[in-house]
Amino acid sequence: MMRASGRPACPGCGAELPDGATGEPACPACGLALRGPAAHELWQVDQALAGLEAERERLRARRAYLLSVLRHQPPPPGAPVPPPVPVGAVPPGVPPRPEVSARGAQNVLLAIGGVLLTVAAIVFTAVSWGRLGIGGRAAVLAGFTALALAVPVALLRRGLRATAETVAGLAAVLLLLDAYALWRLDAGGVRAVETADYVALTCAVVGAILGAYGGAAALRVPVAIAVGLGQFVLPLAFGDTLDAMIAMLTATVALDLVLARYVRVPATACGAAVFGVALALGVAGALIAQTWQEALPRSALLTALAALGVLAAARRDATGVFRLWQAACGVVVAVALITALVAPSRPMGDWRGDWQLALVALAALLVGAAMAAWTPWRPTRAGGMWTAGAVLGLVALVPLAGVLESLARPFELWAGTLGAGAWPDRLPDPLWHGATAAGPVVYGLAALALALLSRSLQDASAASASRIAAVAVAAVAVACVPDAYGLPYPAGLGVLVALVAGLVVAARWVRPPAGAAAVAAVAAALAGAYAFGHVAATLAVLPALALLAGLVAWRSRGRLRDGALGAGVLLLGQEGMAVGLALGWSPPVAASVGCSVAGVLLGGLAVRSRRPRAGYLAAAFLVLAAWLRIGAAEVTVVEAYTLPCSVALLGFGWAARRRVESSWTAYGAGLSVTLLPSLAAVYLGEGWLRPLLLGTVALGLLLLGGVRRVQAPVVLGGGTLLGVAAHELAPWVAEVVLAVPRWVPIALGGLLLVLAGATYEARKRDVRRLRDLLARMR
Repeated sequence: MMRASGRPACPGCGAELPDGATGEPACPACGLALRGPAAHELWQVDQALAGLEAERERLRARRAYLLSVLRHQPPPPGAPVPPPVPVGAVPPGVPPRPEVSARGAQNVLLAIGGVLLTVAAIVFTAVSWGRLGIGGRAAVLAGFTALALAVPVALLRRGLRATAETVAGLAAVLLLLDAYALWRLDAGGVRAVETADYVALTCAVVGAILGAYGGAAALRVPVAIAVGLGQFVLPLAFGDTLDAMIAMLTATVALDLVLARYVRVPATACGAAVFGVALALGVAGALIAQTWQEALPRSALLTALAALGVLAAARRDATGVFRLWQAACGVVVAVALITALVAPSRPMGDWRGDWQLALVALAALLVGAAMAAWTPWRPTRAGGMWTAGAVLGLVALVPLAGVLESLARPFELWAGTLGAGAWPDRLPDPLWHGATAAGPVVYGLAALALALLSRSLQDASAASASRIAAVAVAAVAVACVPDAYGLPYPAGLGVLVALVAGLVVAARWVRPPAGAAAVAAVAAALAGAYAFGHVAATLAVLPALALLAGLVAWRSRGRLRDGALGAGVLLLGQEGMAVGLALGWSPPVAASVGCSVAGVLLGGLAVRSRRPRAGYLAAAFLVLAAWLRIGAAEVTVVEAYTLPCSVALLGFGWAARRRVESSWTAYGAGLSVTLLPSLAAVYLGEGWLRPLLLGTVALGLLLLGGVRRVQAPVVLGGGTLLGVAAHELAPWVAEVVLAVPRWVPIALGGLLLVLAGATYEARKRDVRRLRDLLARMR
């Protein structure tokens, strides 16, 4: 050891050693020996301890520094900053931690050695015939087998358990090879036995020997191999047919459950594997059954498998994977029970038929409800419920295409009536050939399942979402009824209107009511569109739907009330358009009347309830009505109507500019009245004069707004200029794209993406600067 002065000191008494004393054999003060292996090792220990003390002080200094940083107390200026601790650093003098433990290395070596010995024994028996013959090799194997069975007992007495387990595994392989040698020798006429029966007998005898041997010697490997061999006995001995194989696999699973009380891990693992095979064969056999004699026994076997799954889930285990095991058991039980309920219906016809799907959905609903009500273990209950729900969801996907076709048909009627400007001469065909007859049943069962799920969920938001989904799916089921059962047009329309009324009533009990109200709005749109199949239906149904929307607004508050009022206004606007079509007006004129009705109603609502947004919408509808009327009059020079309004509005805005803060309030309306319709006219018309004049005006507005730092002219002028430029460049770009090879645009697109990615940060800064510049404008 060293003194603070740097002079050596005695490691025993700490006395300073005089110069040259380090070469002395002993300390002059206490006589401690300073030479020899022990003294050298003591010196190394002292060096390691000194390194540990230095590392400890460094870590304490670093800890104090980090605490001061976290407490926002920086160290004094000029104070040294302790260096950070490197990840995975090892203090000096401390040996690195070994990456592989001694037991792990031992197990790897023993496993590799056991595998090599096993391969050598198999090659010796089955491949390398040599000069001994099969009889001589059988005798050699018998001797080695006896030796392999005796050696583990001796190894256990010396405490070498891992080696004993390895040799015991080799003994198990040798026993199987002995059985193979007896079959090759035809000892006792064993070749007269069927191969499957002889293999089953071999598995039973060797398994019994290994089980007894492992139990007596307290060895785990022979017992595990015995359990594994036992899985093949019953299926190979008695599984001649598919039903017999399923039954024997089921019986094997039952035996594994009994063995799991004594040999937990091997029996559980083997039972799970056999359980999966039995379930797969049982489900496949039930779904391909052609007669009642095939379907009923397989249903009974699947029910027995489900019962075994319940017993397996009830088994208590101290390991952390027990919950996962319980959930897996729930999945297995649900699949087995659903298939068992569906299998008897298979001989009635094609399994993919409409009502077969309805039976599958009903079975899934019953199994899910039963497991939710009677399963005491939460993981098993959850696994079964979600599995039943997944099956029900997959079944609901089958008629989905027809359901979507049914829901789209009313909007086709609506578009056809508006396009023709008159209603059809006859009532629509009552059968749309969309939804199947089982579609409403399947979706009704799905809605019931979602409603039951909402009652079992603990989370309030999840339960609410489940209830809303149940309402939506139930609405889909009802909406498909006219199509699925070929109802006449008046009856089908009555069903849709009754659906809207039912949803309006349900909105009072479903929480939040906005979900049911949203579904009711979609159903109202569906019923209103379907009403356009006949003039009398249109004129009667639209006011009825508007009345229902008014009832919702009367009983609601907040956003729900605003939404209901808006829906009622739109329906009355549609009614105004329908009246115009009934009077023989053209579709643009009738649409203009409908927009005018909606605009007037929204304007009155804005004045009555002081809702600015309703006023904005009213203005938009009235402007749209005006332009529809102008379009119906085939006006080509729209600027003759827009420029006087723009001049007046801009004059009002200029006079009020000092009193308003935003340029949009002062100039937005005046500029939009001319720029936007003119831009639309550019795209709808031909010629060069309007694009030139509009582009010039837009450029002037952009420059003027930039100089005066006014936001509205900059945005509207710039947007209009870009629109005109895009219109003028579009033909040229189309010609260039058609002229170049097809790979060139793809390559250019890829290059642009690469450049954009490489300069992402720079472009991000440019966009931020532009945004800040526009924000500083008024």
